[in-house]
Amino acid sequence: MDSIQSSALLPELIVLYSKTGQHEKALEIMVFHMQDFSGAEDYCREPSNRDDPSPDDRQLTRDLYLLLLKVYINASRYL
Repeated sequence: MDSIQSSALLPELIVLYSKTGQHEKALEIMVFHMQDFSGAEDYCREPSNRDDPSPDDRQLTRDLYLLLLKVYINASRYL
């Protein structure tokens, strides 16, 4: 992942972070490097948008929104 971080493959890096459960890092890239705010919200909403979301999917959606809020609150780290 370190070699990808320095390249222009940010969407691929987001997928890698997502697959490894590093959602905060994925959201940080979307918000601060790509400035894709609506994409970050879509990322958070995705688990609940499945055909038959489980209670775990709904909980993951809530957790992702909390992580997104944390990313925004800690924005001064990135400016």
